[in-house]
Amino acid sequence: NIAAGQSFFVRSKPVTSNNPKITFKNNMRVRDINQTVEFFATGNNNEAADNYATSGKHRIWVGISTPENVRNEALIGYINNATDGIDDLFDGKRFSGNIVAIYTLVNETELTIEGRGLPFNEQDKFTVGYFSSASTNLKISIDQFDGIFSNQNIYLIDKVHNTEHNLKNGAYQFQSEAGTYNDHKTVLTFINSE
Repeated sequence: NIAAGQSFFVRSKPVTSNNPKITFKNNMRVRDINQTVEFFATGNNNEAADNYATSGKHRIWVGISTPENVRNEALIGYINNATDGIDDLFDGKRFSGNIVAIYTLVNETELTIEGRGLPFNEQDKFTVGYFSSASTNLKISIDQFDGIFSNQNIYLIDKVHNTEHNLKNGAYQFQSEAGTYNDHKTVLTFINSE
């Protein structure tokens, strides 16, 4: 379900006779007052957070921003049936074109959405990559979280500056040159030791 006024991207596999085109029709629309009232996802709804905890969805929205508040966001989540590899149903590859972007890496694949299977393992580590089109100060923050992450610390480890920062205590700020940084120097983890 996509709320009124929201947008989305679709990246499909090549069209073949076994894999037909994607078709959207008006009869797919659902009339539901809850879909139209909540125009933007704010992350402040306690009832929704309770539902996520019992539904098996445990998610973190990690954001990157510039001093001019140009932003980008990635999602890390734990859900039943996902794996540590690339899953068509749970992982979303990064689209290019942003001024600044943050993503996780599975092997060398850049993901805007990375799903991992339950049960949650606090020893898990996520390699974080980012892109900046200009040399600037950047800020990495936790924008939202739900499920088990309500009571779980989330650490960013910057191996370039030998720094460890609990993102639950606030954003991590650093200076960056323009470029793409997929060198496995930034890690997101849940325990405070590498």
